[in-house]
Amino acid sequence: MGPAAKSRSERPDTQPSISGAFARCTKYKKGSERWNACTDAVTKYICKEMVSCNTVEKQSFKDLLTTLDCQYEVPGRTYFSTTAIPRAYTHVRSELQRVISAVEHFSFTTDMWSSTNMTPYMSLTLHFIDTEWTLVSKCLQTSFLPEDHTTANLALQEALQEWGIDEAKVSCLSGGERTQ
Repeated sequence: MGPAAKSRSERPDTQPSISGAFARCTKYKKGSERWNACTDAVTKYICKEMVSCNTVEKQSFKDLLTTLDCQYEVPGRTYFSTTAIPRAYTHVRSELQRVISAVEHFSFTTDMWSSTNMTPYMSLTLHFIDTEWTLVSKCLQTSFLPEDHTTANLALQEALQEWGIDEAKVSCLSGGERTQ
């Protein structure tokens, strides 16, 4: 088979046009569709992996992003802490509240725990069965709980009000409880 018979995928790369070469060197405009997609991916990474917003300012992280997409310029940590993460939280919360409003019955579990430096917390997790008969569990909040872990101090009614959950829809509440 001669050189003329090679398929396009077997041919060596050709030199890009001048406009194509400059296009690949131009940074995405802030707010463009591609910039938003990259920034949303970084935001998701920060939130899901619970890493510091400072991560985006580390040179190795910037090098990684440049290797993956040289046209993306990551915003600084302040953008993520004041804009991107609060926006993601608002979106996730509103979606969850939409789902909550459609569910008829819930159960809750509480988990009292202490951090490595012995700071006490309580997590409140919502459970329900969706329309596909799948058990869904969502942690609604984790609260600092400096008082004794007693029922009087758990403030579950406040959490239900904050999330707009009718107490009549709560079928069960369980959790570890300490008696004094």
